[in-house]
Amino acid sequence: LGDYAGAVRCFTSLADQTTSKKKDRISIITFLGQAHHQNGDLVEASRCFEEALEELTKKTESDLPKAVILNNLACAMQSFGKYEEAISCFQEALALDGGGKKQRQGNPRVAVILNNMGDAYQSTCQYDKAIQCYIEAFAIEQKIYGNNRAHPFIAATLHNLGSAYRDIGNFLAATVAFQSSLQIKEIVF
Repeated sequence: LGDYAGAVRCFTSLADQTTSKKKDRISIITFLGQAHHQNGDLVEASRCFEEALEELTKKTESDLPKAVILNNLACAMQSFGKYEEAISCFQEALALDGGGKKQRQGNPRVAVILNNMGDAYQSTCQYDKAIQCYIEAFAIEQKIYGNNRAHPFIAATLHNLGSAYRDIGNFLAATVAFQSSLQIKEIVF
């Protein structure tokens, strides 16, 4: 755990093998990108995600939906400080994975994308949009994980919501969100 340099070596070796099926290669390149991102090499992470997207556009089957790869690329761009580009990727991922309201309900990937997009909006001081994203992600997570709300994703979303409320000076709403997040963390962790 935490050996991202080792993961990079492993996934690089797998990606270099010519015997890999194309759909497996897309997954391997995506995992390689995630390892690079965790290892702090954002240039290589972005390159891997872009390569995986390029492979997908060639009509190659993949076990990973394009929305997942776009979300990963957007997270890397966000780490670069390229927030507008990240938001654009998040929006594209959301359109693919949760274009309609009915598609969004109960889709955990949509909740992850919304939460990440909320972070990008918050980083650009677009607090109303960030809060909208967090609230929608929270509603989806409640539908998925139930009303007991003791799930780490819900805790993270509530924490993010609290920080957005804090940033706009709504300290009452921020306190409620932070306390709810803390209660869940105490149960889960």
